Amino acid sequence: MKYTKYIAVLLVAAVIAGIFFAAEELNPPMVAGNQRPALVFIEGPADKANLYVAHFDGKTVHREKIASAKYLQVTQLDNAIFLVTAKRSSTKGSVYAIDLGRGIAKLLAESTRIHCLRAEPQRKTAMLMDSNMWEGVIRLLELNLKNLTVTSRHTVRTESLPGLTGTLDLSLRLSPDFKRIVYSFRAGRKVPEFSSGFKLRIIDLSTMKAEDLVSNVGVKISPHSSIGLGIPPFEWINNEEIIFKDMQSDERDETTNAISIFKRVNIRTKEISECLWKRLPLTLDGGLLITNPLNGRLIYNEYYLDLEKKRLIPKDLPFSVMPSLYAKPTKILHGKDVLYSGKASCADSCISASGKNFVYLLSQPKVPPGGFLYAKFEHEDKPVKVGEGTHWPTRPIGWIE
Repeated sequence: MKYTKYIAVLLVAAVIAGIFFAAEELNPPMVAGNQRPALVFIEGPADKANLYVAHFDGKTVHREKIASAKYLQVTQLDNAIFLVTAKRSSTKGSVYAIDLGRGIAKLLAESTRIHCLRAEPQRKTAMLMDSNMWEGVIRLLELNLKNLTVTSRHTVRTESLPGLTGTLDLSLRLSPDFKRIVYSFRAGRKVPEFSSGFKLRIIDLSTMKAEDLVSNVGVKISPHSSIGLGIPPFEWINNEEIIFKDMQSDERDETTNAISIFKRVNIRTKEISECLWKRLPLTLDGGLLITNPLNGRLIYNEYYLDLEKKRLIPKDLPFSVMPSLYAKPTKILHGKDVLYSGKASCADSCISASGKNFVYLLSQPKVPPGGFLYAKFEHEDKPVKVGEGTHWPTRPIGWIE
């Protein structure tokens, strides 16, 4: 009998813990106009992630908790709207759309598999991807950013994506009008290599008709990579054109640098034109080419890709991070003004869409708790500390302006 009571107590405790978990996630603060710019970031010890929003009134940093979970995955969809996955384990979690402009949240699903495929803030919509790879099914769910409602749009079976290589967030791109997807797959040998050839294939979601768009895209990765697997970076420029990075298989500068050729292809004519040649360091993978949904600019790794002027621009300008080299200290600059100079390393940073606000994470393992977030707010001369925690999960997420 006493064991029955003990089990009952445990069940009640579990239910109460579940209710507390859900309630904590569903009461986000509202970030008013006079509280902007505001920074959204994660802070915490290694076994618990806390999502905060913070603003500075000129004297005091004001912090408000948004959510808390063992693991948090957060994506900014619009200026004040975020997709938040609160994970209790690798397979159990809850997915929320949170609008900090109105202080509301909506539970979208009990899942850990939902990610943002593409956000289009100017159209107040985003396409989410529910990828059940065990069953071979990818469901595309359109999220209305005005009322946070979700509509199922397409179901794609992975058998319709033959040869798909790597993770979906790198291998698959959705057009801005949500009508087509392009994915990459290995064109030659199927084993990991440091130099590989890929194809880009396009699929019309209304008919599921597929056709090859580019027959050979070269990828080179650093010989220091432990996985020997790279995927070509590519992204939609508009509804008719895709940009991708190509690398020549016979060109290499020692083992650290190689020529990257950025090319654009028209999906109707399949005409390919070169945009930019640039000698760049080899990466541990193929690199990342994405669109910043808040300002529409193309990002390649740590650069903005300017197609009009055919150049790569450091995306943190007018801020810059100069890492520690030999005996030289780490320096973080705003123009010529030094925001930080010291022994700590800069583990992460995030600039706002306007380029006026900047946050950086200083990693100091010998100084508990190890990670310190400093934000340079617009109209403030000096950065202020907004949070601290272990190097992971503490990190910046995005700015609300």
